Amino acid sequence: MRGAVGAVCQAYLAHFGIEVIGYVRSIGDVEAALPVELSYAERYRLVEESDVRCPDAEAAGGCAVSSGRPCRTRTRSAACSRS
Repeated sequence: MRGAVGAVCQAYLAHFGIEVIGYVRSIGDVEAALPVELSYAERYRLVEESDVRCPDAEAAGGCAVSSGRPCRTRTRSAACSRS
């Protein structure tokens, strides 16, 4: 239910030019290193490429190991282990 409400709100806000994105900054003791100058568009692109939705590829690999589940990035060339 919460996901459906979030999708409706996201669609409503899009009419006003507001874009909502979410991503993982940390899992356990693994934390993403996100440069301040990284634009939201670039963060979104990196998040969409990651199975753990983390814009830092190195941290995403560590997050995957922390969670204990196998992962891969969604790009053709990159692969990582994911928790």
